[in-house]
Amino acid sequence: MILSIKNQLKVYKTETDLKELLDEIKDNKKILKGIDFSGNKFYPEALEILFNELEDANLEHIHLSKIFTALPPEEMIKGLEIILRNLNPQIVKSFNMSENALGGLLTDKLFLFIEKTENLERIQLNDCGLGKIGIEKLAAALISMENKCLEYLDISQNRLTTGAEKLGEALQHFACLETFKIQYNSVDRETMEKLLSSIKNLTMLKTLDLRDNVISDKGCKLLGEILAESNINDLIIGDCLVTNEGIEIFINEALKKEEERVLGGFNSEKTKFRLDISYNDIDQHGLNLLTEYAKSGHLEYLNITGNDFEDCQNLVGFMKEQKAVIIFEEEDEAPKVVGDELIEKVEKMMK
Repeated sequence: MILSIKNQLKVYKTETDLKELLDEIKDNKKILKGIDFSGNKFYPEALEILFNELEDANLEHIHLSKIFTALPPEEMIKGLEIILRNLNPQIVKSFNMSENALGGLLTDKLFLFIEKTENLERIQLNDCGLGKIGIEKLAAALISMENKCLEYLDISQNRLTTGAEKLGEALQHFACLETFKIQYNSVDRETMEKLLSSIKNLTMLKTLDLRDNVISDKGCKLLGEILAESNINDLIIGDCLVTNEGIEIFINEALKKEEERVLGGFNSEKTKFRLDISYNDIDQHGLNLLTEYAKSGHLEYLNITGNDFEDCQNLVGFMKEQKAVIIFEEEDEAPKVVGDELIEKVEKMMK
């Protein structure tokens, strides 16, 4: 059972505030496997009472996004220490502290907790203000984990910049990683190249979100290799300053690697994936390259909104023939969508 009060916008400060929640915990403690208190505000006094009651529960899933909203740093540190002190790192499988302004200097005890975990599969720390210092501490904690079974990592919106290099060095040891979200982090070209070089052998990757970072031509080559060698379902590289040259290198590398695998007798069936390449530096030439690539039948979804092309009708035609979704832009109108039968499905997958 997951006990959820998600997004109820309540404020918990005293034992009186907690009465209803404590009663529910006491009634269900034997079957309680997780909590989702996200979107409610908890003061340290309330957390002390609450997690003392939860101490002997076998909690595997911890979701505490936005629980420290507007609290001063000293209150957040105190609250975080209370939470971690009452959790068993050996059984925790998923941990979400997103949208709490922890900062790179407030997270030492959190990363020590991560080091001690034995079954941690999912970490969500998006929009926590980690910065370069915080992400390098997280990287060190990941390397120290004895059982590297992590499948999902979201560290988006953390101003990582060059700290992403150390993260890549850590993640190359996580062969089970399926989802990696590092969007909106202002990672520069050189650091992104190093990151992609580190993770290019993670063949289990299914979702890679790199939006609003900078991807060079070399980075595009590495992405082509990743696409060809992994099980990528969703590749999101919108607003990454990708150029026509980058697109050409990406496509050529992906197709070259794929041909090598087919000739070797591996993965001969065509696999489909979703590509978001919106808001980049791609003009008509780049779009023509994408049109040729669309003929391969690999694209289930394509978002080209916000690029500087003149005519995308050939590409739209190919995508429509294959019953695929394409999102594009015409003049000053809202984005156009083709492939109605897949829209609902894709939107759910992209969440």
